[in-house]
Amino acid sequence: MNEKSPLDMDAETFRDLGHRMVDQLADFIGNIRDVRSSHAMSPDAAVSKLPEGSIPEFGTDAETLLAETIPLVLSGSRVNGHPKSWG
Repeated sequence: MNEKSPLDMDAETFRDLGHRMVDQLADFIGNIRDVRSSHAMSPDAAVSKLPEGSIPEFGTDAETLLAETIPLVLSGSRVNGHPKSWG
């Protein structure tokens, strides 16, 4: 059996996706002063942001996974790197 996981990728794809992820994180940090310094998000509110049926039965390719996950993670950030964060 030689089935590949949806997350299997060659080095160049891994590098490309990693660079895209770092670019998104760098943009977030670079614009952190424009983000509210904190926001309260209940666990139920966080769960409500997940797409319906969000855990696929057979996995998801890495590009789709990053495209869906990074915005969710950043939108739920406690923004503790914000200059006005006291936490």
